[in-house]
Amino acid sequence: MYADLDQHTLLLRQLERHLQAELPHLYRAINEVLIEAAILPTLKRSYRPAAPTNTQATAADAANILNTIQRLAQVRSQAVGREGMSAGPRTGTDIAGSGSPGTGSGSGIAGEALPPDAIAGGAALFESLQALQAGPGATPGELTNVVRLARGSEAARQILPLEAITLDIVAMLFDLIFADDKVPNSIKGLVSRLQIPILKVAILDQQFFADRSHPARRFLDSISGIATRWGQTVDEGDPFYVKLSQLVERIQNTFGQDADIFGTAITELAAFVTEHESKEVETARTVAEIVQRKENELRSQRERQATSRLSANSALAPLLATALPLAIEQFLLGHWRDVLHQHALESGTDSTPFLDAKRIAGELVWSIAPKTDADERKRQAALLPKLVSGLNQGLDQIGTSADARRLFMDALMELNLAAIRGVKRGQEEVTEMVVPPPVDNPAVELQVTHSVENGVRIEEVSLPERETAADGSTQDRASLRRVKHLVRGDWVDFIDNDGQARRERLTWISPSRSLFLFSNHAANCAISITPEALAHRLQTNTARLVERDAPMFERALDGAIKALDQPASGHSE
Repeated sequence: MYADLDQHTLLLRQLERHLQAELPHLYRAINEVLIEAAILPTLKRSYRPAAPTNTQATAADAANILNTIQRLAQVRSQAVGREGMSAGPRTGTDIAGSGSPGTGSGSGIAGEALPPDAIAGGAALFESLQALQAGPGATPGELTNVVRLARGSEAARQILPLEAITLDIVAMLFDLIFADDKVPNSIKGLVSRLQIPILKVAILDQQFFADRSHPARRFLDSISGIATRWGQTVDEGDPFYVKLSQLVERIQNTFGQDADIFGTAITELAAFVTEHESKEVETARTVAEIVQRKENELRSQRERQATSRLSANSALAPLLATALPLAIEQFLLGHWRDVLHQHALESGTDSTPFLDAKRIAGELVWSIAPKTDADERKRQAALLPKLVSGLNQGLDQIGTSADARRLFMDALMELNLAAIRGVKRGQEEVTEMVVPPPVDNPAVELQVTHSVENGVRIEEVSLPERETAADGSTQDRASLRRVKHLVRGDWVDFIDNDGQARRERLTWISPSRSLFLFSNHAANCAISITPEALAHRLQTNTARLVERDAPMFERALDGAIKALDQPASGHSE
């Protein structure tokens, strides 16, 4: 077993690829079970989701980002020094290159004296930023990079390399946010109003880029986290959006140099979220109780159905133990088993309807057996009208179509005539099929019902009985595994026939994990769906899981620094 260590190592490496993707989901599911069992405490959700474990943003790593900025500034400083000796004095805009200009609070490259014109230029630019911040907002629907506009101001003519890099990063950061397809336009509009405050924060405190706990960055992350509620469609009348808009407006109008205003906004936003989430939790609890009751009723109904089906099979088993013509065998296994099942479910196995249906099945089998004497023929002649009447009554109860009924009755008459003549007909001698052949890969249609309980509209979604994703293809089983890894707080987009997505959060999972409850604060409705039905919707692209992603600021900061670092790295070589 341990003969080849290299093979074992290779096997472990192959397993590791799959485990890296699956284990985090598995641990989350285990934690959810432990929380449900009161073994682990219930942890409050945070609107600042952790960055994915496979993040490639090495340039944005807190330990490296300041060194990267210093190196970029050093490269520019050296370039300016070389060009300055041959071309004379350079302006701040020249130093900045093709990026955005920056203003300084007096910081430069370590070890270098600050020229008076740079200090004066930095102060002048800071004053111009104050004017831009206090100026009229952008036209609704338009996204203008105000930081890039600041580059062309007179105050930006004299800047230091470090401030130039700062402006380059902030300008490109907002370019990337505005171009990010994952960020809804309404959220981009909110963030655009923070351009000058964010630029001022970056100028005042270079740690802003490296410190993920900086109040300004945490506030941006809060916006990103709350935006998860909406997907690509944002209702600007939504209480969460209104609150964010109020906080952004306050920062835009009052921020000077004290970053504590962002911390105050975070505290206020957290209190707002907690208050509204408490209401959501209460609503979800009420709906969960309703859904739990319905699940118990459904489980009881399924148990009764299973028992009734077993009773129907047991009633037919002795008759099916002997060889029967195909038409009779199909009829008993199909239509008449449904008749017995319905009577057992509605009236019980000791009821007259069930016992009559069982008797009729026995008489049907007897009627097609060869008759060898006159008494049997006389009995059959007397029985046949009653038998046909009883069969028709049963078929009426289960809604058998006229075509299927005609096919069976024709076959029954043929078999009865043969029985009167004393001839036994085999399966191959009755060629007409009573039960149509099964359809290859029939399309599965979800069962959807609607109800209103305590003012909440509940949409209940399930697969038809005996249709489960686990019985399907490998892709179906993979979708079901993804669903079973979901935990409370996860988000799913449900897509309607028009392609419009409605984002819902998983707020409750039944103890048996046989029902998931989704809801959203924006609508007074909920979706109760079985795991198999949700897996089917994932497979048919009528639902999609909302993947966890780094906040928009993290993505943009990573992209901005990488983009600026590439030409600098090439130049240094």
